[in-house]
Amino acid sequence: MSRSPRLLPLVIAVLATIPSSAAVPTALSDSVGTVSHRATNASIASQLDQAAAQLDIGERKTKEAFEDARRESLDISARLVARGRAYVRMTRAGLLPLGGGFEQFLLRTTRLERWHHALDRDIARQKELQQTIISLGKRLEAFGKQRGPLELKRASAHDSENAMTEAQERAEAFERAFASPPKDGHTAIYNPTLPFGASGSMGDFQSLKGQLAFPVSGRAEIVRAKRRGGGGQGLEMRVPAGSPVQAVFGGRVAFSDKYADFGRTVIIDHGNSFFTVSAGLDNARVRVGEDVTAGSTLGTAGDTGLYFEIRRSGDTLDPAPWFGI
Repeated sequence: MSRSPRLLPLVIAVLATIPSSAAVPTALSDSVGTVSHRATNASIASQLDQAAAQLDIGERKTKEAFEDARRESLDISARLVARGRAYVRMTRAGLLPLGGGFEQFLLRTTRLERWHHALDRDIARQKELQQTIISLGKRLEAFGKQRGPLELKRASAHDSENAMTEAQERAEAFERAFASPPKDGHTAIYNPTLPFGASGSMGDFQSLKGQLAFPVSGRAEIVRAKRRGGGGQGLEMRVPAGSPVQAVFGGRVAFSDKYADFGRTVIIDHGNSFFTVSAGLDNARVRVGEDVTAGSTLGTAGDTGLYFEIRRSGDTLDPAPWFGI
């Protein structure tokens, strides 16, 4: 019969080194930090997968040992019944008559003694098997108790790993949005029509400095601000939640997703390496690759209003002079 493996202490030891939960960071300072978190979560998920694999092996081998012991116990029980009945019949018949002579008497006595010892061995083995079955059953129960928390930890770690992967992909997409556009026929000049009734005589984004129309209409409180992960200073435009946010100039959507401390963000590539960043949106109504004109609705402001940046390539420009403030 195969012996059950003693893997449970090893599984417990692995679990003891793993945090009780794999929290998903709510903010990312930069892509390097994201990669570090991602590697950590991948390591945790890998350890948990290894622990689960060890648990599976231990449980499978313990089940095999349990079934082996149970089958042997059933065989011994059947043998005990058969041998016991034969032994009882022979003892009831007694050692007499001696019609067969002394040799027959010795043969009968020897046979009874062998059966007696065989019964004793079967009874002892049966007791040993019963203890083994009980022990293996408790071990299987312990494996079952370990599996629930382990699977929860695995699910949490893999969810965290997936979340970090998505966050990393967003961070990379955010950075790619400011890279040089691909040579796919994308023009660097867009319809210069300005939102909110501004003049449409300007030919490119650069020429709008000092006259750039605001991305929100109505009354707004303007505060200089900076987001962690941003390249420089931006502006917070405090408007009521749900206020429309519009493109300040024509261009192509380079990014439309949630990103770190920026929240839901839309980046517009206006050509000639100029970009505008509209962040803190409650929702976005444009998709990556979509062409927009000045005045196109990008989405609506969230509870904290709109955070706005102007960038040239990867450098953040002070947006205040662009609005003439």
